[in-house]
Amino acid sequence: PGCGLIVELHGDTGTGLFMDGHTNLRALARQNGYVVIAPTGPPFGNPYPGSTWTPAEDPKILAMTRLVASVFRIDAKRIHLTGFSRGGFVTWRLLCDAADLFASVAPAAAGEGSSFGEVTCFANGRAPKRQADILFLLGRTDMSVPYSTMASIRDAAIAQYGGANKQVLESDPSYTHNRWTSPQGAVIETFDHAYETVADGPFGSARGHCFPGKIGRAHV
Repeated sequence: PGCGLIVELHGDTGTGLFMDGHTNLRALARQNGYVVIAPTGPPFGNPYPGSTWTPAEDPKILAMTRLVASVFRIDAKRIHLTGFSRGGFVTWRLLCDAADLFASVAPAAAGEGSSFGEVTCFANGRAPKRQADILFLLGRTDMSVPYSTMASIRDAAIAQYGGANKQVLESDPSYTHNRWTSPQGAVIETFDHAYETVADGPFGSARGHCFPGKIGRAHV
């Protein structure tokens, strides 16, 4: 009783185990008193392998989170959500729909979603009912999710939160770690990076649509 809980959501063609292979959250959780849920969504569909997420799964993810939190008597102030790519779009969406559930969210490689057929957070009157902390990973050369869409949702979130006092916590030519703090004390942090996939690898064309194992000295 009193452990925290982290929900991690994979991207298109991924699985829960594949996502955790990049984050290593299950192993880190054991060391820090957290339970981890790494679900796998419905099949992506031919000709692609793996799974995806649609808005139809949103209630299932929330129900799963609440059920595990209840059964394991999780600390309600230590429930967190993260997702990469399609999972990042879900993360943004659930921030707007269930901000009362999550202490923080960490979307990665996911931006303003209208061009992807996603329900958009921080637009068209949609905003969280409370200001959960946000940690956001953006790839400057992302070819799957344009950087402009990620910058757009970042700026909208900062405006909605009334974020001020921008701090540059760490920076080099390949990476910048920024922080904004709202008048209510909520924090928005961004890891803005120029790292890329291996050019001659299986997904070289994605370039900045990648999940760095480490950025500078900050583990993601």
